[in-house]
Amino acid sequence: MSKNHAIVVEKPGEAIKTEVSIPKLRDDYILVKVKAVALNPTDWKHVDFLASHGARIGCDYSGVVEEVGSKVIKDFKKGDRVTGMVHGVLDKLSTNPSNSPYQPTPPQPKSPSSSMAAAAQPALSQSNSRSFQA
Repeated sequence: MSKNHAIVVEKPGEAIKTEVSIPKLRDDYILVKVKAVALNPTDWKHVDFLASHGARIGCDYSGVVEEVGSKVIKDFKKGDRVTGMVHGVLDKLSTNPSNSPYQPTPPQPKSPSSSMAAAAQPALSQSNSRSFQA
């Protein structure tokens, strides 16, 4: 794939879809072809208040592994379906560190909704540190 597109902050309150370079694969990262994203408040807050010109938007995704770095220790291979959380995933292609706190989830059986998987992974990963007791 020779082209990549991303949602990028143009100025406070404004983001545009633009052509960007394909991210360089680091040794301990995977390159993911993003298939679905889950939009949440952090995305619009970055556009309106936090991100500077050129910042990429998005964090929750599901997709397909395109390439695996040489030092990735988990069992990822090209074609694996994954979900994860990493900044700037409103791209066609995105890199994700394979050892981050919000690690990409290894191959999963087909699910009814890729976007549901993209949203569920970060939400469920918070369950150990949150309490729902009154």
